[in-house]
Amino acid sequence: MSQIFPVILFAIATIAIAYFLELFGVLLGGVWSIMDAIPDWSWTVVLLLMVIATYRALPE
Repeated sequence: MSQIFPVILFAIATIAIAYFLELFGVLLGGVWSIMDAIPDWSWTVVLLLMVIATYRALPE
């Protein structure tokens, strides 16, 4: 059970971060134009980094 906990935690954290960033982008779309400057593929990089962090957190 302790091995699956980081996987679940990082998955929930990734979804939550994406949700809140999208929510802030919608709410502050006219004011916060930095969301337009971020390329679409950057979220894939964030997800990849979260997966790498998950594998490193798993005990051997």
